[in-house]
This record gives sequence, structure tokens and C-alpha cells, in this order.
Amino acid sequence: MRISVLDVGSNAVRLVVADAEGGVPLPVHTEKWRLRLSERVRPGAPVPEEAVERLVTAVAAAARTADRWGAAGPLAFATAVVRAAPNRTEVLRAVRTRTGVALCTLPGELEAELTFLGARRWMGWRSGPLALLDIGGGSFEVAFGRGRLPDFVASLPLGANRLTPAPSSSSAGCAGPCRAGTVRSWTAACTAVTCGRRSNGWPNSRRRNAPGCPVSPHRARRRAWPGRWWGTRR
Repeated sequence: MRISVLDVGSNAVRLVVADAEGGVPLPVHTEKWRLRLSERVRPGAPVPEEAVERLVTAVAAAARTADRWGAAGPLAFATAVVRAAPNRTEVLRAVRTRTGVALCTLPGELEAELTFLGARRWMGWRSGPLALLDIGGGSFEVAFGRGRLPDFVASLPLGANRLTPAPSSSSAGCAGPCRAGTVRSWTAACTAVTCGRRSNGWPNSRRRNAPGCPVSPHRARRRAWPGRWWGTRR
């Protein structure tokens, strides 16, 4: 059976076509379309029409490529930039209507869980406990555990492209381009609270944001394999 998977990331749209026989996928073709959505969409702002047009064009090209390689319509997932956009429903509807590809958003914690699963399968059981840090363009995923699936997962809006432009003075404490020390402090503060540790003496139960952290902390959760995520369309 030949399948295709489409990843709409913060930097590029990536297609992988693979033969999946016996549960072992063998990639036969990969292709990328660089859109750099994270540079065109400000945090908390909607995806502009021009970026939606570029996304539709890339997804349509990916669908045609998958068809040429004998694969069914791609399983398509969007990550940080699209899932955080206020107009994500309109973006997903535009892609589906104009390309026929049922693009859906991939939650950040599930993204971390699946990345951990891929690393575990690659490294094997002999590697022991794994700690995974996935720095993407729009988000930063953390996962660690001893088994096939992680015991803890978290997703933070600390992607490389989001930290490269100059944040506003209200978000990271600097009006111009932030120095490396400022970014390190900002990242450490968010990560400390997210992982359930104390930050500046705050008890874990109060669940307050660390100074400069743009999001409320996620809770550590033991995750079972989600049986319904394939059908999630948002």
C-alpha cells in the first residue's frame, strides 16, 4: 500500500510518499514547498489572504505529486502557525474546498508525542529513557519517557522563527532585538512552569505564568495512544 503524508509547518509544506507494507514505511519520494508562514503571520494574528493563497497552491501541488507517485490523497496536518491563527477554520475550509485535501490541525502535545514515537522507533529500546526537544519554526515541543510513548509532553510557542524577530516590549521585556541572555531567560521561565517546577517561589498549584511567558503552563500528563485523532478535523 502506498500512502502520502503532508506536513504544513511553520517554514515549509513537506510531502512524503511511502510504501507501507508490514507496518514498516519505506519512503519513495519527498518534496518541499517553502512558504515561511511564520514570517508572514504575526503571533496571535490571522493568516493573511496572500499567505492562504500560497498555502492553497502548495497543497494542490503536493496532491498532484502524490497522485503521480500512485498514492492516495495525502493525510495532511498543519502545526503551530495555522493551529494558533484566529481564522484557522477559514484557512482549513479554503484548503479543503479548493484542493480536495482535508487539512486538519495537529495539537501541539500530540505533535510532541508523535515525534517522540518516531525517535523511539529509530533509537530502539536499548537507548533507555529518552528526552526529546523539538525546536520548530513556530513552536517548541518537549517529551520524555521510558516506554513507546512519552510520560510527559508539552508544547510552547518558542519556535526559532518566533524568537528571531524583535518581540514587543510587553512580551519579552525588550523593545529591539533581544539579546541571547534575554531569550534564554524567557525560555527557561516558560519551561520551568510548564514542567511543573517552582519558578520565583510560586507553588505549582497556583499555575501562574512566569515573567514574560506568553502562555499559561501546560500540565504534565500521562498519555495513552489517542484512538480518535485521525478523525479530528478543526
